[in-house]
Amino acid sequence: MFKLKYVWIQLSLIVVMFFAGWYFYGCLPEVITTHRNINGIADGFQNKNVLTVFLLPFITFVVLGGMKFTPYIDPRKEKYNQFQGTYDIIQTVIVALFAYFYGVFILLNLDSSRNISTFVLLGIGIMLVLVGNYLPKIKQNYFVGIRTPWAIHDEDNWNKTHRMWGICYVLLGISLILNAYFCFLPLWHLIFMGGVMILPIVYSFFLSVRKRKNLP
Repeated sequence: MFKLKYVWIQLSLIVVMFFAGWYFYGCLPEVITTHRNINGIADGFQNKNVLTVFLLPFITFVVLGGMKFTPYIDPRKEKYNQFQGTYDIIQTVIVALFAYFYGVFILLNLDSSRNISTFVLLGIGIMLVLVGNYLPKIKQNYFVGIRTPWAIHDEDNWNKTHRMWGICYVLLGISLILNAYFCFLPLWHLIFMGGVMILPIVYSFFLSVRKRKNLP
């Protein structure tokens, strides 16, 4: 059901993550930073051990396995054949994002003076722009995409909602990339992010209401 070349890319990224953890294990401090707040200040710490260093690669492997397994339990599993290439690319982008964040995790523990906000915003922004370009190609299913009750039961609603969602993801991604360099006001940016994420759901509801009332 999935293309082997994407599986090799995804597994290769995970192998690189485990290798990086092994290679830099001895260089990491005995107490490593596991979390930073919105201001980039470290507020979570753990003693260095195999679990703390290799947890993210393991989680990435589990997440990838879940994404591979999903089509087999979806009641609309036949739909995945219509967007399998898109689904493979989305999976690869997500795994690449995990690998990127793992690299940031290692880098910041080797050099705590670096600003994590720039790395995080840039990584998520690029991911959203890439994924946003493929969201309109996702077909109706119960696990991938915006599964509003109106979109699940109306293919036209689903398609239009995901076109809107793709545009919103690209706009949000661009805003995060710009924010990584120009540092907009956090409050206004959070409001913008919330609006962009809610808009496709509201739009799906609007399409449903318009169809029921036979509005143009």
